[in-house]
Amino acid sequence: MEYCIYGLESLALNNLISSIAIVSEEYPPNIHGGVGTFCCSLASLLSKRKVFTSVFTGGSHKLQVERINDYLEIVRFPFLNLPPHHVWFQLQNFSEICKRAADHSFSLVHSASPEVSPIGIYLKKKLDKPLVTSYHGYTSYEMKAFFEAPISQASLQDFGFNVLEYPIYDVYNRISIAHSNRIVTCSHAILNELRTVYRNLDLGKCSVIYNGVDLSEFDSMRQNKGLSRKTADYTIVFFGRWFWSKGIQYLLEAFKLVANEYSSVQLRICGKGPMEPKIRAFIARNGLAGSVRILGHVSRKQLLTELLDADVVVLPSLREAQPISVLEAMACRKPVVVFDFPFVHEYIQNSFNGLLAKGKDSKDLANTILTLLSDKNLRDKLGENAYRYVQLKHNWENIADNYLNLYEKLIAAN
Repeated sequence: MEYCIYGLESLALNNLISSIAIVSEEYPPNIHGGVGTFCCSLASLLSKRKVFTSVFTGGSHKLQVERINDYLEIVRFPFLNLPPHHVWFQLQNFSEICKRAADHSFSLVHSASPEVSPIGIYLKKKLDKPLVTSYHGYTSYEMKAFFEAPISQASLQDFGFNVLEYPIYDVYNRISIAHSNRIVTCSHAILNELRTVYRNLDLGKCSVIYNGVDLSEFDSMRQNKGLSRKTADYTIVFFGRWFWSKGIQYLLEAFKLVANEYSSVQLRICGKGPMEPKIRAFIARNGLAGSVRILGHVSRKQLLTELLDADVVVLPSLREAQPISVLEAMACRKPVVVFDFPFVHEYIQNSFNGLLAKGKDSKDLANTILTLLSDKNLRDKLGENAYRYVQLKHNWENIADNYLNLYEKLIAAN
């Protein structure tokens, strides 16, 4: 049986879509992962196409409505900012969100992740409107990486997310699969994982729509960028959550070898997470304090500046769906190095728009980085090809049309 993936065709709307309700516990600046970035981009592009969009999210100490423009409002709700965030968000705000949603004549409800599916399902029934649920990852898929980690690298936060919270996520997955009119995954890898675990998954109501980036943001930042703030001849950048599955421990081992070959090279690490004590201990133990900069959580503007200043971006994840971080680095025209696992083949073609290193092999990762540092022409070629690839396959201008196409079909069939 085949499932559908929407292409790049544009859509002439027939006035079926009047307004969309998006439910997401995450939304900038209250972001714990890529869901918030996805939700922000989708809402922004829908509003640009004059589709009124309400986003029901968290991130406020009290109920707050932000009117971004004539077609976009962000309704923020307070909730207990402790794991599991999505549970507190829904328990504390279920009735208020449902009440506010009922006051609008929404054409469709979109749950940005299965974690908020209880609210999405209730709104679907109460409003008698179609429900779309997005999958940006899958807990069982990520849990495999956790159990593959050495005990010395495990953290209580990893254990809580991957083990203790798994039964909750499994319930959310089952009810969203049963009650959603459409399941949208951001990659074929995730859809195949869902098919393996949930045998009742109806592929006829599944779509794959890739993650995207707003290229206008990156192009504008690149054009307006000031002088480089680099403090070394070569700069390597890593950004993301500091979990074992992001592969940062392999990058640190690789960088130690790279620093032996290049005296003026710097690794800049952006993000935060439970591995921070281990990262700092490794740096101190190996005398890398002068060449590794831990920047922690940075603003969006600073992150883009770091990427634009980078010579190489290394994101050696062990398991991913389709990381927006890689797409953002590619949108900055940067050569990207990732581990060679099956899931990366959906967006990286080796030696064309990035380089692949052997999975979990720090020495090969170091050699791959050294190859790029020694060849500016290769860096430029990979970076330019990466940008063109993102422009063709992951441009939010086109992806927004894919979602509008999907929305219209569901509304017409309702």
